[in-house]
Amino acid sequence: MVKLLMASTMRRVYGLVSWWRMSVRALCASAIVLQGCGVDTSTTAATVTPTGYDVGSSLFGPEIAWVDNNQVLFIGQKSNLDPKERSYAAFKMYIWNESTKSVREHADAAHFFCYADSRIRYGYGKKDEAGNTIIHEGPLGKEEIITVPLAPSHALRGFSYFSCKLYSSDDFVPPIPKDRQTLVLREGDGYLVLQPTGSARSSYVAKNLILYRGKGAEPVTLPMTWYGNIGLLTPQEITYSAYLRAYVLHQPTFESDQGPRDWPASEPRVVYVLRTSDGSVERVTIPPTTPFKRPKSTKVGWIYAGGLVRDGKWVGHNGLYLYDGNRQKKIEAGTIGAITVSPDGCKAAVAVNNYSHIPMLGTPTTLKIFNFCAVTKR
Repeated sequence: MVKLLMASTMRRVYGLVSWWRMSVRALCASAIVLQGCGVDTSTTAATVTPTGYDVGSSLFGPEIAWVDNNQVLFIGQKSNLDPKERSYAAFKMYIWNESTKSVREHADAAHFFCYADSRIRYGYGKKDEAGNTIIHEGPLGKEEIITVPLAPSHALRGFSYFSCKLYSSDDFVPPIPKDRQTLVLREGDGYLVLQPTGSARSSYVAKNLILYRGKGAEPVTLPMTWYGNIGLLTPQEITYSAYLRAYVLHQPTFESDQGPRDWPASEPRVVYVLRTSDGSVERVTIPPTTPFKRPKSTKVGWIYAGGLVRDGKWVGHNGLYLYDGNRQKKIEAGTIGAITVSPDGCKAAVAVNNYSHIPMLGTPTTLKIFNFCAVTKR
C-alpha cells in the first residue's frame, strides 16, 4: 500500500512539473507575455539574433569581444535544445559571423582571453618546468606560444585589459604608485589612479580620480570620485568604447549632504565619457533605473542592464534597456551578464539569461546579437 501511495504521489509531482514546463513554453510563445520571457514586443528598436550558444563566466563576466563590425569572439558552448536547461557541451573559443549567422571554432576553451587592436592573448592556466606561464599571443589566427617569466619579488607588475599587455611600474612617468589601485589604459593613454589600498582607505572624504597621460602632460583631476571603504569605482565600472573612441565610467555611489550612499531609485543615473587625448570629460544623465549596470553607447542611444522605476521605486521588469535621448525602452527581458558594442555602434553582443525569474538552478546565459541599424523607422 505504501509503495502504491508513493508511486501515485510521484506521478502527480511529475505531472505537475510537466504541466508547469508546458505552460511556461506556451506563455513564452505568446506575444502577449513576451515581455516576461524575452523580447519586449512594444518596441522595434533592434533586430535580435540568438546565436544558439551559451556563454560562461570569468572574473570579469562572460568573455565576449567584437573582432570587427561583423565578428564576435567569445568563450561558450552549444546551447541545450531546451532553452531553459543548461548545456553540458564542451566550452570552446568561437567566432560568430553576423553576416552568415554562423559560428566557427577558434580554439579550445581558455581560462581567459584578452582582445585589443587585432591581437589576442589567452592561456589555459599551464606552466612550464621553470614555473613560467604559458600563453598564446599574437594577431588573431596567427597566435604563437610564449612563456611569461616570473616577475622579481621587488617589481610591481600588472596586466592591462585595455592593451592586453603586461607592464611594470617603471614603464610610466611618473611611475605607478604602489599604495593606490591603478588602471593602465590603452597604449599611449596613460593610467588612472583610483582609491588607495589597505588602511589608507579608511577616510570617507570624497576623492577624485586622477588621469596621468605621461609625455610631459599635466595630471588631470576627474569628476569621478571614490569613498573610503564604500562605493569604490572598480575597474569593472570602466570600459573602453571603440565607437566613441573614449572611456566610459559608471559612477556607482550617490553623493549627498549626508555623505555617500547607494544610488536612490528616484535619481537619474550618471555616466562619464573620458577622452584621454585632451583629458576632457562629458557627463551623461540617464533617467532613473535600477539596477544600472554595464552602460554602453550605440548609434541609437545608450543601452544598459536596468529595471523599471515608477514613482521613485523599483517595480521590477529587469532587462536590457535603451535610452534614445527621449525615453527608455526595454528591448530584452532577463538578467544581463555582459554587453559589448561593435566599433561602428550598430550592433551589440549581449549575454542574457531569459529564465532567471524561474526558480530553477542552472538556467543558461545565452549570447544574442542586437542590430540597431537594421531597423527602419516607421
